[in-house]
Amino acid sequence: MTKDAEIKTVRKFKVALDVLTLTPEEYRDPMSLIAGTLRKGIVVPTVSSA
Repeated sequence: MTKDAEIKTVRKFKVALDVLTLTPEEYRDPMSLIAGTLRKGIVVPTVSSA
């Protein structure tokens, strides 16, 4: 579902993206650490393997 939008964004802005797809239930789950971080609008840091 997000594949085309992700490809277009990468091509347009020349940035790498990691898309996290959550169901509405996963996003609303108060016990979900990743959803809680996303709700706060905090950028999730990544570790480069390169």
